[in-house]
This record gives sequence, C-alpha cells and structure tokens, in this order.
Amino acid sequence: MDLLGRRMLERDEPGAELVRAMRAERGSERVTMAQIGQALEEGIAAVAESPSALVRSFALVDPVPDWVDFDLAERGPR
Repeated sequence: MDLLGRRMLERDEPGAELVRAMRAERGSERVTMAQIGQALEEGIAAVAESPSALVRSFALVDPVPDWVDFDLAERGPR
C-alpha cells in the first residue's frame, strides 16, 4: 500500500509532455488526435512532419518486448 501511495504522487513525464503538446497553440509542435490516430493505424513514419513530442511518445510504446508471445496473444480471442 505504501508503494501504491507513492506511485499515486509520481508523474508520467513522457505522457505529460504529450498532453502539453496536445494543448499547445496551433503550430508545428502541436499534436492532434488525427496525428495520434494516424500513427496508431499506420505507424509514426506515416505522420507527415511529426511533432517531436509525438515521435518521442511512439519511441517508447512502439518497441515490442522480447517476452511477447504473439501466438499466445492470437489464441486468447479464439
């Protein structure tokens, strides 16, 4: 419970950076929901002139850990 309590006070810095970019004024570094959707569907490389916060965010979530078993993941829904 102590660890849970401490973690409630921690901040996700990469997530906070992405939120700040989403709230930014219009411009080259503003991240839109359309850009996020496109990056999720097609990959970050498909987003023309990707804002740096979006690129950094996807660099954290794109890599698939070695322990992921895709066969097992596919078997689950079946």
